[in-house]
Amino acid sequence: MSKKVLKFTKVQENPRRKFYSLSEPIKKVPNDDFDWEKEHIELRNQKKEEYRDFISEKGITAICISDAHTHQERLVFPAMLVKHSIKTPTQSGKDEYLPLVGLEIDGIMTMMIHGGDGSTMKEPEYYIKRIAESNNMDYEIIE
Repeated sequence: MSKKVLKFTKVQENPRRKFYSLSEPIKKVPNDDFDWEKEHIELRNQKKEEYRDFISEKGITAICISDAHTHQERLVFPAMLVKHSIKTPTQSGKDEYLPLVGLEIDGIMTMMIHGGDGSTMKEPEYYIKRIAESNNMDYEIIE
């Protein structure tokens, strides 16, 4: 029997960050210490009220693969799509994805004082595969 396929669609990119929308919400990630049920409640409580609805209770609906700007490090965070409005303005003036920084779901933190460690930085597909495997799924990347 074949596994279900989790699709990762690239939806936004800049020189340091790649954002992927997931075909369905997930709750399991390679970081064993991460508990979505607990984390999303704490996160929603920390955010301003107008941003709380952008954090899905169903699970992680998007990810951000992010490179540090000060040293060699690549981490993966859940992401949220912020709908641009007067109450929730975005920098671009359009709907945009933002990482939920502080909730690392994959990647290895490195020492900034040593310039980081480029050997820990993997290609985006490496992290995508690990996330899919954590949810007992295959994966497909849509550019």
